[in-house]
Amino acid sequence: MRKVFYALSALAVTLLSGCGDSNKGSSKPTSGSGTNGTQVANTTELDRKLFSQIKLAGEHVTPWRGYAFKSVPLYFVHSKENQAQEAYIFNPTKLHSGSRPVSDKESNGLAIHQYNDGAVAALDKLKSGNGLFEFKYGLYGDNYYLQSYTSHQVDIDHILSTPSVTLAYHEAFHLYQEKHFQRPEYYQQLAFDKFNEYPINEEMLTLKLMVLERFKSLPIVNLDKEQVKQQLKEYVVLVDEMLRIDTSKVDDFKSGYIYKHALGQELYEGSAMMVDTLMSRDVLPLHKEKRFNVFEPTKLNEEQHGFIKLKNKQAVIDYFAFEMFYDSGSAIIWLLLEDGVDYKQFEKGLYPYDIAKQRVDISEQDAYYLLQELKNSEAWEAANKAAKKYMSLK
Repeated sequence: MRKVFYALSALAVTLLSGCGDSNKGSSKPTSGSGTNGTQVANTTELDRKLFSQIKLAGEHVTPWRGYAFKSVPLYFVHSKENQAQEAYIFNPTKLHSGSRPVSDKESNGLAIHQYNDGAVAALDKLKSGNGLFEFKYGLYGDNYYLQSYTSHQVDIDHILSTPSVTLAYHEAFHLYQEKHFQRPEYYQQLAFDKFNEYPINEEMLTLKLMVLERFKSLPIVNLDKEQVKQQLKEYVVLVDEMLRIDTSKVDDFKSGYIYKHALGQELYEGSAMMVDTLMSRDVLPLHKEKRFNVFEPTKLNEEQHGFIKLKNKQAVIDYFAFEMFYDSGSAIIWLLLEDGVDYKQFEKGLYPYDIAKQRVDISEQDAYYLLQELKNSEAWEAANKAAKKYMSLK
């Protein structure tokens, strides 16, 4: 569940957008006194834009109604050319010595204190970790979600960029999961250095690509109830086939990595990806039409958005053993919510697959014929052709 991989993906996109920070949006800091004469914080245009984004993210009506991002204690550090600049505490649990409040006008009504004294130590902590965030960072005895931000992560100009507010919304959701999600009985995340053990072959990749192909337009398209049900049925029969051919299982299908690892990642990473994507579509103009998966699944070895997803064999393993579950998981959870599933069902130790299988209740015979129909489709032919290409990468 813990996502070094997501962090590295975000870092890679940051490098794609431009290294370090620039003077973009960094007008002269403002300062002054509060209504009671208290000295208030100096802020820049970039800081105030971040405040606005966090405010809008907190106001976003998420389908995961129990998740209250607006109440999460946050500590954000501005990193410019890899050096700590100003830093801000959101939702401080107590007043910190050396901190100064941000005026109501500039904070958009949020509870924000500038706390620059801790900026260098906080950024050093990030540098010693994944470079972007820390789930629980101690300040005066309390835990805060810690994250750095740069101009490129606030003033985003590329669809592949991971905005600071989106990363925070996603990662803080994992803290919500930690408190509210019951761990599925068979869930076992495969360690990053064990990805080579994950079952990857031409047939498995074809099935996975079919799932991604069926979901690639979500959540942009408007689906009626029958279309939602049809996509759920197709997902179930495709995953059933993955479970059947899983070469990593030693007993029944629940002993293999498809069930233990893949379906669990769809739950944990998929739900986080779904809430952050829906928020970003609502808050960030550049993401207004963003899909759960911005890449064409059958062209991952070709340049898309200025980036080639799959360049070699290891990239294929990493993608299909882990990264794809952000995309497939967010889509299947979104579909199930569209079908009327209450979000709390996902917190009861059930995979999205388990819930989908219960919802569609497809007979063995009907599942067989639906799978044959999918195998005889042009989409299957394209998926299989792409699978062959990906398997041939060195």
